[in-house]
This record gives sequence, C-alpha cells and structure tokens, in this order.
Amino acid sequence: MDARLPVEIVEREPSAVYRGTVYDQDVVVRADGSDFRVFDKNAVVTPVMVGTTRNIDLHVWGYEATIGLADERRGLEPGEHGFTVRGAVNDLERELLDVGPGTVKIDVEDLPDGTEEGDFVELRAACAKYLSDVAGRRNYEERYEYFLERLRDDDPDVRAEAAKYLAERGSTRCLDALISTAEDDPVPEVRAAATQALGVIGAATSTSSEDAAPRIRRSLERVREDEAEAVREAVRDAEEAFEDYDAASALVLK
Repeated sequence: MDARLPVEIVEREPSAVYRGTVYDQDVVVRADGSDFRVFDKNAVVTPVMVGTTRNIDLHVWGYEATIGLADERRGLEPGEHGFTVRGAVNDLERELLDVGPGTVKIDVEDLPDGTEEGDFVELRAACAKYLSDVAGRRNYEERYEYFLERLRDDDPDVRAEAAKYLAERGSTRCLDALISTAEDDPVPEVRAAATQALGVIGAATSTSSEDAAPRIRRSLERVREDEAEAVREAVRDAEEAFEDYDAASALVLK
C-alpha cells in the first residue's frame, strides 16, 4: 500500500447496500479534523474497525485541478457538493499527493500539463473517493472466517451484514452456512440477506462449480413461500440473477 492517510473509522454508512449483483458500502472516516464519506466497494472495513485509527489507501479521482497555488496549505476539506484536497505532488510515478497528515492516491493524467513533483495543487472533486485498502486489517482468510462466524452472532444486524460480505466474496465455501441461514434464521431480514447472497454466489459461480447452482436453486425453492415478503422478494432477486446469467450464457453459446 503506497498511499497512507491516517484516519479514524467513524462508521459504516450504510453498512451495506445491495446493487442488484454486488454489495456496495460507504464508510465515514475522520481525517484532518473533518468527516468524509468514502466508497468501500470491497468492504475492506470490518465492523471491528469502527472507532479505531487506521492508515488507509485513499484514491481521489474525477476532479478539477488547479496548479501553482500561492497558498501552500495542505489538507482535506469537505464541502456541500464534494470536497477539496490541497497538497504537494509527492511522487509522479506512484501518483501520490502529500496532503499534510498523509498521502493520497491521485490520477496524474488528470493533472495539468507540466505538473512536476513538488508543485502545489488543489483538487476539487464530487464524491470521488475510493478506499482500496486499510493497513492493519485482517488478511483475506481471517476476514472470511470472521464473517462466517458472524452468521451465528446473537445480533441479527451482524448476521445480515455477514451474509452480505460473504456474497461479495463469491465463494461456494460458505454455501452450507448461507443455506442454513436463509432457511432457518428466526429473523426475516437475516433470511432475506442470506437468500440474496445465495443468488449472487450462484450467478457468480455457475461456470466454476457444478453443484453450487443446483443446491442454491433447491434452497430458493424451499424458501419461495416464506411468510416474510422481504424473503420472497429476495428469492425473486436471486432468481433474476440466475436468469440474467442464463441469458448471457445463451448469447455466448450462439
């Protein structure tokens, strides 16, 4: 991880949002005295990180840049319609900007022609912040096992969150646990989250696992008449994910 910006992880807001086939996540971090909402698609921030201070790899893109500032202040400032980053170009090859408390990743190609290392720039962007890594996080295997264990947590919100995280990983290793959760969890919202997760994993692994899709389809059939509308809707979403995959496969085979 090249860019390192020390921040406090304030909250995950929302904890996860279903976008049809993947789960997107925003995280609120406190940097340089201000709070920012950053996009964390791969869910690298886990619940246990909230309230801790970490070094993050923050990528700033989609901005308008001004070079040659007389005011050589560094920092990050939120605004009503976006945010402003000020700093000195630290490393053109690694595309790093020194913002004072740390460095952030930038797109050098979006800087004005003739920009050199040491130049002070101001970047004005609108919600173009992407969190790609967090120093000190669990490695992949530890995080996977952590969320698998959370499917048995006493808190239903934690169980639902775990199902969403496991869906994003797209692994069939968690099928037994997700199927059990989708069919037997006492809380409808958790059953719905697990059902959606099964649809995501099923569509993502249809070509790589011979038995995953049939097992998932059988589970969906069993929960199709669940008493909770949220679960029935999740079944429809999951089946649509399969249908989209089947349609795409048919086009490829033509």
